[in-house]
Amino acid sequence: MPNDYIAIRDLPVDWMAFGVGALLLLFPLPLFYGKDVQYRELDRTWRRLLSSVFALSWHWIELLRALGGTWLLMQSISLGRSISDQMPPLIAVLFLAVVVCVGVVVQMVSCKASDSFNAGFATVVAVVAVLFPPIVAGLSLILAIMVAVGVRSAVAFFGALAASVAVLGAALYQNWLVLGAGVVASFLPLILPMMFHRELVLAHRRVKDE
Repeated sequence: MPNDYIAIRDLPVDWMAFGVGALLLLFPLPLFYGKDVQYRELDRTWRRLLSSVFALSWHWIELLRALGGTWLLMQSISLGRSISDQMPPLIAVLFLAVVVCVGVVVQMVSCKASDSFNAGFATVVAVVAVLFPPIVAGLSLILAIMVAVGVRSAVAFFGALAASVAVLGAALYQNWLVLGAGVVASFLPLILPMMFHRELVLAHRRVKDE
């Protein structure tokens, strides 16, 4: 059998680590938010609630969950963050890419607010931070934050992040399948609400006067 057609059972994949990583990424954490959580649309008024956003422990749990899940997926298929590292079989990388993108979708649609999707900032940031070399991830995140602050739009963060990952990754990483997964994962919070006519919301700790 040609090397291009490796049976799934013969793939050099640590399926235990892959399964745990997939469960972490696909677990619908926002469905377990408690009564102390409120939601705010990503218009300009949400900025005055930044302190209550960062004070919400669920966001930090989500960040750690996504960091750990993505890291386990990469370890399970022996995928390094350097272009000089030996590449695992294409089908194994494809499995990772699918789980990462579906994981972002799950976190978005697992929203208790009616007719809304979670913004999923923590998940997207974690995925980009782990998938790519530090120079690509770091510069992309910094550029995306600068654009969002500059145009005063939190939603612009996702489009800027996808564009930055695409440009910097093409120049400095060039693992096209992983690069595509990072771009798609970054772009999903921007395009899915448009496709399904939903509001993009950000969870924050309940404010007493609301």
